[in-house]
Amino acid sequence: MRIISQDDRFDIPYRLFGIAITHPYKNGEKCEICGAFGKNVYVLGTYENKQRAKEILQEIRERYKIGTKFYVMPKE
Repeated sequence: MRIISQDDRFDIPYRLFGIAITHPYKNGEKCEICGAFGKNVYVLGTYENKQRAKEILQEIRERYKIGTKFYVMPKE
């Protein structure tokens, strides 16, 4: 499965990189979902809170399990 970033700039194979949620921004609660591929780190999406970011990660795992070919990060 391939992950396509929220802004369509990155298209990375899911099995070859790690995904993590950043800490909330200091001036608000927004979190980023980042992917590490080799020595590079890519911001795949920015979401309003950590709970929403966790929901996105769960959805990615579920889509991977059923054999989806690609996943586009939701805009919000």
